Parts: sequence; structure tokens; C-alpha cells
Amino acid sequence: MPHRAMAHSEIENCFTVMSELGPHLERRDFVAMIRVREESFRLAYIELDGRAAAGYHFTEGMGQ
Repeated sequence: MPHRAMAHSEIENCFTVMSELGPHLERRDFVAMIRVREESFRLAYIELDGRAAAGYHFTEGMGQ
């Protein structure tokens, strides 16, 4: 079952998976980038053996 990454350590633990999807991401900026976008960007993960094994995000917005 996916969990929402909210704590600093949970967000940080998702970096490896998310960087596979976005190779331009920088580890040093990752947590801050997620925090700035908390209103519209949610990060969720599935944990396996203490590590994020999968990660995805979803956004909310108004359609046209």
C-alpha cells in the first residue's frame, strides 16, 4: 500500500527512485523542491526493506 511521503526522511528516501524518472534532479535540492510544491505536488512511495521501492507523484489542477 502506498504511503504519502511527508517527513524529511521519507521524502529523502524517495530520491533514488524519483531520480530514475527525472535524471535532472539533484539530491541536495530534492527535499526542498518537494516542500515548496506541497500544495500541488504529492509524493507517495511503497517501502520494501526500509527503502522506497517505487515512487510517483500526482498533481491537482483545474482542467480546461
